[in-house]
Amino acid sequence: MSRRFFPLAAAAAALLLSASCQVRQDVTLQIGGAGSSRILVELHPVFTRYYSDLASGFLPSFDPRNPVYFDAPGIGKNLSANPDLEVLWIRTPAPHKLDMEIRFRDIGRAIRGGDPEIRDIMSLRREGKRETLAIHLDRSNLSSILRVLSPDKASPLKALLPPAGRPLSETEYLEHLSWALEDYAGPGEIADVLRSSAVTLRVRVPGKIAALDGGAPSGDSEALFVVPVLRLLTLETPVDLSLTYTP
Repeated sequence: MSRRFFPLAAAAAALLLSASCQVRQDVTLQIGGAGSSRILVELHPVFTRYYSDLASGFLPSFDPRNPVYFDAPGIGKNLSANPDLEVLWIRTPAPHKLDMEIRFRDIGRAIRGGDPEIRDIMSLRREGKRETLAIHLDRSNLSSILRVLSPDKASPLKALLPPAGRPLSETEYLEHLSWALEDYAGPGEIADVLRSSAVTLRVRVPGKIAALDGGAPSGDSEALFVVPVLRLLTLETPVDLSLTYTP
């Protein structure tokens, strides 16, 4: 079996730069550390309409007839800078969709090879015969996540993020986006879009699940984690997910 794991930070960065989206990631673990990870990101039409209007006056190279919402080459370059990662592909099957798969030789080395703060986001611990996969996201490592997949510092996408240096609650952030996007959605639509957007992470392990925190089992060797995008955008409370299994 293969291991798919590292790019949860990449998925988080992608959604943090897009606000209204769905992110899906399948993860399969293998003893020994090698494997790959695939991520699919899909933007909501409300966001793409907003981005097209803003980018038309913000970026001279932006063509609304052929819009580019994801800087796939820039994202691939940033990820490829880690010598323990290999980008198998990164593509946009449609302008509002991002599809990428990344392979690594060892999850521990892959994480240690990046930014120290990003390294703290994910860990794989081995204790006796058990292995524990743990993910931690909080406001202190948010800026580091954004640097991974934000090669363009002037991107209009950032206009939708919470203001730098001033954390917002979920309620405050909903108000902020409702104001920013009031010309692109009806009353209450932005709140509905964000509340229905989520990151879905499916993890399959080479053994039996012994403990699970923040997710739900979908079999003896598979767990499903669903984290609302709104929670990740604000990180009003840290996100902690973990899965322990016995091979």
